[in-house]
Amino acid sequence: MIDDSRLRVFLAVAETGSFTRAAEMLGISQPAVSQNIAELENNIGARLFDRSRHSVSLSAKGDLFMLYARKIAYWYDAAEKMFGKAVGRSHVREIRISASADLASCILPEVISAVRTMNPELKFIVSGQDGDRTDGCDMIFTSCLYSGELDFTGAQDDVIAVSEACIVVSASSPAAFGKVSSLSGLDPGSVAFWSLPGPSQQVLPPDVLPLVGVESSSLEVVKKCALGSSGMAGILPRYAVREEIADGRLSVLPQQKPFYAMAARLTVSGEFGRTSLSRFLTHQLRESFSW
Repeated sequence: MIDDSRLRVFLAVAETGSFTRAAEMLGISQPAVSQNIAELENNIGARLFDRSRHSVSLSAKGDLFMLYARKIAYWYDAAEKMFGKAVGRSHVREIRISASADLASCILPEVISAVRTMNPELKFIVSGQDGDRTDGCDMIFTSCLYSGELDFTGAQDDVIAVSEACIVVSASSPAAFGKVSSLSGLDPGSVAFWSLPGPSQQVLPPDVLPLVGVESSSLEVVKKCALGSSGMAGILPRYAVREEIADGRLSVLPQQKPFYAMAARLTVSGEFGRTSLSRFLTHQLRESFSW
């Protein structure tokens, strides 16, 4: 129903505010632009533009459709760059990624699997970040904890996404948590806390500290506490529990503000950074981390 060419015509008209200027931008005739927009509006069943004698502007439905059109057009372009003939001629066959432990376990497996589904010849080598193991890596992907006021204004250029901490409880034990709002109502020692790096005193407010019964640098340990039958809540970054939240195993408790946020930092080598594969991977990592 929505093909690539009509989306690009729609985006060109929205950007230029003119059928004539859109035609010049795309190198096609003005009647062709009008026909593509008419067919798109007919297929969608909505008027996308308000037309006047001298200008064209997005209608209310067109403004909403723009949100989807940009994403669809991006994925058309990304798929072409990622899986098209140009990639088939690329010399890139092995990608070395250095990643912190939490990202190597929570983010990279899904991203790598998605890429290798269509590019099985690609080989990914993932290593930790100790010593000199980052030397020669195509991508260095790490997470950093920020506490206090979560203001990333002026953050480093290598910060590509942010994921805030959330409070999760097992969805299978409503009796234990059915009347809980945020952390109020929880007993002392009934919270499992993940923090990397540093102890909880540097992140959690004083009134929450007595609730912490388990503190671990292992995401899996904290998730198991929240998923188990021990009646514990878990405080973890959202990207670490997105699968469990999505499939209904964990529920998110309301909170006034997050206790901390994790920032994903990505450094790409100069040579690899110039490839379409690098741009595609960067987008995938950003989307997965900021879920």
